[in-house]
Amino acid sequence: MKKGINHIIFLRWARIIVSLVPCLAPYVCFSQCTSPISKFPYAENFEASNGNWTTGGTFSDWAWGTPSKAVINAAGSGLKCWITGGLQRGGYNGDENAWLKSPCFDFTNLKNPSVKFKVFWETEAKFDGANLQYSLDKGTTWQLLGGKNETNVCYSEKWYNDGPLLSTGNQDAWSGNMQSSRPPCFVSGGSAGWVTAKHILPNLVGAPSVLFRFVFASNSGCNDFDGFAIDDFIIEEAPASVASFTYNCSSNLRVNFKNTSTFCPTSFLWDFGDPSSGVDNTSTLENPTHAYTLGGIYNVKLTVSGSANGSSTFTLPKLEIIENMVASAVNPIRCYGDTTGILTVNFTGDTSAITYHWDSNPAQTTRTAVHLGAGDYNVTILNKEGCPASAHISLGEPPPLLYNLKNVKPDCATTNGSIDIAMSGGVPPYSYSWSPNVSNTSSAKNLPSGTYMVTVKDGNLCYKAINIDLPDSSDLEASISIVKEVSCFGGADGIATVTVSGGISPYNYTWLNAGGNTIGNNNLAAGNNTVIVTDARSCKALASVIVHQPTALTSAIKVQNTFCGSDNGNASIEVIGGTSPYQYTWSPGNYTNAFVNNLAPGQYTVMIKDNHGCIRNDTVVIASSTPIDLQLSHTDVSCADELTGSANAIVIGGTPPYNFQWINNTQIFNGNPLNHIGAGTYNLKLEDSVGCTVTASVIIAQPEALKIAIATRSSYCDLNNGGASATVTGGTFPYRLLWTPYRNTTSTLDNVRAGNYRLTVVDQNNCSTSILATILNVKPNPVFLGNDTTLCPGDKIILSPGTYTSYRWQDNSVSANYVVTSPGIYTVEVVDDLACTVTGTIKIIGDCGLIFFPTAFTPNDDGQNDFFGALGYLSTVKDYSLSVFNRFGQLVFKGNDPFKKWDGKVQNNRVLPGTYVWIATYSNKGKTNILQKGTVTAIY
Repeated sequence: MKKGINHIIFLRWARIIVSLVPCLAPYVCFSQCTSPISKFPYAENFEASNGNWTTGGTFSDWAWGTPSKAVINAAGSGLKCWITGGLQRGGYNGDENAWLKSPCFDFTNLKNPSVKFKVFWETEAKFDGANLQYSLDKGTTWQLLGGKNETNVCYSEKWYNDGPLLSTGNQDAWSGNMQSSRPPCFVSGGSAGWVTAKHILPNLVGAPSVLFRFVFASNSGCNDFDGFAIDDFIIEEAPASVASFTYNCSSNLRVNFKNTSTFCPTSFLWDFGDPSSGVDNTSTLENPTHAYTLGGIYNVKLTVSGSANGSSTFTLPKLEIIENMVASAVNPIRCYGDTTGILTVNFTGDTSAITYHWDSNPAQTTRTAVHLGAGDYNVTILNKEGCPASAHISLGEPPPLLYNLKNVKPDCATTNGSIDIAMSGGVPPYSYSWSPNVSNTSSAKNLPSGTYMVTVKDGNLCYKAINIDLPDSSDLEASISIVKEVSCFGGADGIATVTVSGGISPYNYTWLNAGGNTIGNNNLAAGNNTVIVTDARSCKALASVIVHQPTALTSAIKVQNTFCGSDNGNASIEVIGGTSPYQYTWSPGNYTNAFVNNLAPGQYTVMIKDNHGCIRNDTVVIASSTPIDLQLSHTDVSCADELTGSANAIVIGGTPPYNFQWINNTQIFNGNPLNHIGAGTYNLKLEDSVGCTVTASVIIAQPEALKIAIATRSSYCDLNNGGASATVTGGTFPYRLLWTPYRNTTSTLDNVRAGNYRLTVVDQNNCSTSILATILNVKPNPVFLGNDTTLCPGDKIILSPGTYTSYRWQDNSVSANYVVTSPGIYTVEVVDDLACTVTGTIKIIGDCGLIFFPTAFTPNDDGQNDFFGALGYLSTVKDYSLSVFNRFGQLVFKGNDPFKKWDGKVQNNRVLPGTYVWIATYSNKGKTNILQKGTVTAIY
């Protein structure tokens, strides 16, 4: 590990020095508290100034301003803040132990002081970091404010994330970074941005002199992180305590209370409003439970106080406890098995906000439960506070109405029978109603054979219906045997016969359904068939039998019509019902199978006969599909080479759905219509759902491509006399033209200056193209009167500018040539054959002896004043020598030709800017050993 033992000892030694010398400049520490700040809230955003905060300590690099580092590249708000390690990119100092100190504050009038600010840290984790300290003795001693990750201090937030750190004297601090891996440096734990730190200041209440300082400490290595920054420092009153609580009931008398007060109270006093509970009426727990002695309405009060933000009281004016809850029957059950029971619940308390739950099936949620059968029921209620109460009740019912019968059968065709009913259950007394009306008591006498109905009602008007069959005393019996079932559905050819025993013959037979009076019946239909047998004593016997029939003979027909103009239709029949096997007869064609094919269009009949000879006739129609009629429409391409064409097929006939396949050269397209296609021939193959095909083709045309041919005419003399003309071909006439930037709409552009002009052409189909026309500027040839020269007395020079249409010299003469006999500046203005005006100038000096040297030159290769050497009339100079020396006396240039000058370089390297000494010797116009010297300055 990079942190050596010696390194740790050095850090601790440095920390001890800071502790022993808390203020290296006492007059600075004490001077800050001569006029303390006493107006709050105090908010410093460090925008207008540094806030009168000061710095100091060991190797301090605190800086105020706008940070522009790799990670910390902006202030917490606005533009400026305080940061270690300077404002620009780079790390902080090693072995740093430096502070940033606030102005002095007077907390005399602050009841619950608190501090909050924004911090951003990006340091080596575990070793480098910062914390906040305070002093109450004008900076003589300092105390650490708070600890790492405080959770028990009200209002504390984002307070230190690491510690203890060796560099801070084993104190907690903000430390860490967001790097992924930087061995051997420790990474992780950075703030990853500006965060707001908060802390209350209970130890500083009423303090008249309070100083704060941020102390930043670092190790000797891994210091190339951005550092630690603070911004938006605020001192204000902490939020006051606000008492509040919630509650719920665990039973109808037991209530659980939960404190929800803010901000972070530390003491609690509960008054449950229940004096009868004695000492249990109060509690100092944060979340107490109280058992009320009786139901009723109670006022509950909670008083809270905090260590640094005062006290507060909250009173719940109406806590209702339910009591005396009883469930009772409003309507008992009157008859056995009924669901007419009604139960309700009564209690002492406010019923306006009660919820109810009966455990009936289904559950009921009203005060009164209805439609109840006999059984045990529980009801639970909750008042608006959520306090429960419950009650139980059993709902009974009378026993069921039961009866026993004692019957005496009458003789045949007599009325000597009787019925006696013995009732039990229900609620006596009982009443009786007979049908037919033969009695109104529990017994009836002198009865013939037959069926009787008796309705019995008890004292609760519950009734019992009794059906009594009173047969005669005859032993006559009859039964029916089926000889043959019905052959076809809906027929009446069933056969049955009657078998009789007992009684006295002869017997008479009466068939109730099919008619007839014989022992056998050959005309029975399907269903229940009944016969009445009467003997010689008029005693009767009843017999019934069910005759069956097969299911109805039905059929399902499937047809395939002909297609593509062929006799390829087919039909099939599926038979349901009747009795298999089946026979088939088709007409025309005399086919005998259920499936027939290769049918021509037309109508066919088929007769179906089952194994019983039951017949069903069906009709089948074979239709022919209509031929396919294919019509094509299209849209040509609007602009050359675009995909704006389309083709559409209109299909009449055939058998949908259709399959469309378009072919253009090697491209294949599917579907219809065909959109966004280019020019060309498109062949369509259409196939319907039964395989019939048809083909067609369509040609998608396109106009020729728009083309512009431009002819330009150059301007001259920088005048508006240039032009251009355009020829447009292709596309679809007419065309719209627009020259920009002149907004001209014709094919020609006249009287314009040199430059670039764009012509845009749009045809009738809104196809467009453009071209850039460049009009050149023809400049006249410059007038050259010769190089500046020297004129000796008695000499003359003839100036001749060349051939032009007119001339005007500086003295307004107009000749083609000009004779110079004296020094001066001579100028001529000429007009060429394009009417362009051009001027030329020459300087003629009268020095015929000495040459001269400039005092400065700029050897930067820009083509202006790049060389140093002799100037003047050099053609007569002889024995020329020029030497140039630097400030150290070293020769940097030597030349013997007055026309070859120094370019400011030594061995192809430019000399440094500065002053250089030169010496020149030469002969000129009879004078020998002429010596000149001086200095020249090289300027870049």
